[in-house]
Amino acid sequence: MWALPALVLTVLLTLLLVESDKLREFEALGQDIQMRLSPPPSRSDVALVVINDTDFKEIFDSTRPLNPAKLHDLIDAIAKGKPRVIGVDLNTSDPKFKDFQVESWWPPLVWGRMVMEFEPSVIENPVPERPVALDVLGGGRPELNNAQHSGLPSVIDIDNVTRAYQRVVETSSGEVLPTIPWAVVKKFDNGIAAAREESTAPLMISYAGDPRGSHRTELSAAEVLDYAADPGWANNGYIKDDIVLIGADYPREDRHETPLGEMLGVRIMATVIETELSGGGIKRPGRLALLPLWILQALALILVFQFFPLRKEPLRNVSLTIILVPVTVLLCSLIASRSLAYWSYFVPIAVGVVISQLLDQLNDFRKEKLVQAVSKVIGKNEIPSGQ
Repeated sequence: MWALPALVLTVLLTLLLVESDKLREFEALGQDIQMRLSPPPSRSDVALVVINDTDFKEIFDSTRPLNPAKLHDLIDAIAKGKPRVIGVDLNTSDPKFKDFQVESWWPPLVWGRMVMEFEPSVIENPVPERPVALDVLGGGRPELNNAQHSGLPSVIDIDNVTRAYQRVVETSSGEVLPTIPWAVVKKFDNGIAAAREESTAPLMISYAGDPRGSHRTELSAAEVLDYAADPGWANNGYIKDDIVLIGADYPREDRHETPLGEMLGVRIMATVIETELSGGGIKRPGRLALLPLWILQALALILVFQFFPLRKEPLRNVSLTIILVPVTVLLCSLIASRSLAYWSYFVPIAVGVVISQLLDQLNDFRKEKLVQAVSKVIGKNEIPSGQ
């Protein structure tokens, strides 16, 4: 009696909660727990070269923007280690970089295009739209501003925590440009890029392990310059055939809150690339994907109650219900998004079905008791035969 109305009501209520973002706090909780428990990969295809405070003072003479000649020397030293791709997550928009020499023998480079400002967001997640993209190398090499050789910042903060990224971004000029990680992945393995949609949709970053990324090779600028002086640098395997990202830690400004705690921006960028290399980021499930799962979840739980009613063998059946309800919640989340993050999207359905089935069984119990009571009354009032 209660099953169909309860199913319709809980689906409508859940849809309302999803549309109003009332479940986002629980969504973030699920993501955070899963990411903290996920082990890092045994090895990463991404290596980092981080310009730290000491490098900034002793190599770059504490000048901002960075000394172009010193940056050239650093990239040259990295290139001698034979990486497959180099990503430069540094601001090179200053006119000082106009005469920067890009050597023909260097591996493919992706230059980070910094942005001047963002216009207000108008989509469901707080995604910055229409950035004003600055030229790389001070505008001295306009051909490097295209989608093959450069990328835009990609990370997205949701509730003040960096959780998502984009593959491509629409700029203020109407041009659609790749983000730094996506441009790097395309150069590293174009087969991966060809199999995925180039979309501006926010994708969840798959954080795993510790914030420093113990599974990656990470070197300072000074270490790279020292190692490059060794003839064996090209074959020692530190960065050979890897993606190398160059980033900075000297301003202490490029740090973000993440589900794992505070992280350096270039380490987040490395995590985004690892996310893409391991299958791509998780897209928030849409209503069309959720509706069939809600119905299937409800039907599955209704069948469980029909075959294992709580009134019969209550200890076994109550225990079974306690186990199966969270299992259906987590399983549906995995099916919807390859993640446990969206478990809260399926809790209202489970609660609604459980309540409706309890009411149904309570009603059946009352009917049985009423029938028993009437039978007793009728039995007592029957006139014995032979009188």
